[in-house]
Amino acid sequence: MVEINVTVLQLAEHLSKSSVEINRRTRRRLHTSCKQIAELAKTYLGHYQGGGGPFPEWAGLLQETVDVRVKRGFPADEPLLLRGYIRDNIKYTVKIIGPGQGEGYVGVPIGTIVGSGRKSDPEYDVGEAAVTHEMGGLFHPQRSFLGLAAYTLQNEIVEKYAKSMYNCVIHPTQREPDESDEE
Repeated sequence: MVEINVTVLQLAEHLSKSSVEINRRTRRRLHTSCKQIAELAKTYLGHYQGGGGPFPEWAGLLQETVDVRVKRGFPADEPLLLRGYIRDNIKYTVKIIGPGQGEGYVGVPIGTIVGSGRKSDPEYDVGEAAVTHEMGGLFHPQRSFLGLAAYTLQNEIVEKYAKSMYNCVIHPTQREPDESDEE
């Protein structure tokens, strides 16, 4: 057994330093995780996905849809990537809600209006369209891109977060090394 001799004051100081660093690292980990999910989700658009976990394999486009795409001059078979409106509007936000607690949101915000207003490119809420495709709807099969990206990255995200928090508690004054993918 290892014996550790610390005073109550030393323990309080250590925990205080840990608390500040935990909040900083929580924000950073959430930011990095949301960015990873958003970037991976963007790569899924335009390519059929095999599914994973609770997310089904993407169904093929209906022949009617393929015909309309070709008639309008778009590639025949790039699911969820007609003009790139969904891809180009995937955003993420991070919010710290308490000591060491935070929330990250990745998606296309509801109320994001796209389209030129022309008959060939009508205005519509791309956030609503993204939800319909992500969850499936009456006339659209489920083609999850956000949930699938989060599912794919979950183990990596949890492992990095756990390692970061463990190191923070053990060495609260030691800054976490920068990763090339973080801002």
